[in-house]
Amino acid sequence: ADPGTTNYRISTSSTTDCVNNVGIFDEATSDVTESAIQATTVQISGLSHAETYYWCAQNDNGTVQTSWIEMGEFTTNFILPIGVTYATFLGGSGHDLGNSIAVEGGDIYLSGLTLSTNFPATSGAYDETNGGNEDVFVAKLSPDGAGSLDLIYATYVGGAGNDAFGWQDVAVATQLAVESGLAYVATSTNSTDFPTTAGAFDTAKGGGTGNNDAAFFRLSVSGDALEYSSYLGGSSTFGDYQDGIAVDSGLVYIGGTTLSGDFPSTAGSYEPTHNGDGSTDAFIVVMDPSGNGAADLVYGTFLGDVSGPTDAVDIDFDGSLVYIVGYTQATGYPTV
Repeated sequence: ADPGTTNYRISTSSTTDCVNNVGIFDEATSDVTESAIQATTVQISGLSHAETYYWCAQNDNGTVQTSWIEMGEFTTNFILPIGVTYATFLGGSGHDLGNSIAVEGGDIYLSGLTLSTNFPATSGAYDETNGGNEDVFVAKLSPDGAGSLDLIYATYVGGAGNDAFGWQDVAVATQLAVESGLAYVATSTNSTDFPTTAGAFDTAKGGGTGNNDAAFFRLSVSGDALEYSSYLGGSSTFGDYQDGIAVDSGLVYIGGTTLSGDFPSTAGSYEPTHNGDGSTDAFIVVMDPSGNGAADLVYGTFLGDVSGPTDAVDIDFDGSLVYIVGYTQATGYPTV
């Protein structure tokens, strides 16, 4: 049973008395019962950005529910982050796994893998049908609580093979980044018919049957067109796996792992040649998805050492610097 109405209180000091309501700066404009806390946010008005605030919760029977927690500096009408504000299922009757999420303008972009033939692809989306086996899915939602209308678009992307591989971990099978409403997705595929676009960097899968190439693509703002799509790989039977993607001003930054000595690199890069020891190297590439073929590869480098395998797990970009995180067993891994 609910012990009483819960009040959310704001203070400029963590030493004020939440229980006795002493030194409280402001209170929430609305109350909720204890059972509704996990589905509630409380809007607080009149806060100054120059102050550091704390919040606490107290039942009206005097029981303190939450000790003081620092809110930090926030602007007016800060939404107090209490509980889950939106949650939904997304999938069909098969195996569906979300891998990556991005938020822009309040909209949520998701990518992952699906074996479902009835994944909720939207009418008019780029591809409303599973191409066979494991496809990539990309979805955009507006978390408004309007039921099926929350799904702005959802589409399959893939060929007849498996199109969402992750090196050692299926949780990174696809990675997604968003810029100006455009969804950029990196994946790894063994499909020889993975959809590519005219003028893309590489429109044919490398290596033998069954191996994987990395691949990446860009969807239109409305999710109804594949604006750019390319393979990215070499000829190794081990395959080439993406593990991270970032986008800045239209340039695409991808990191991953490869055993291919002919994985695309550029002359003059940090390490243009694979270490060739039978172990994986990390790769870092920068692509300009303009549809100019080989010229779309702006930069490509290996990263590793002959003493053991190396993998780039995620990538980001800030200004003129590219940041990589990963792992290595190479005792001679380059450090500075």
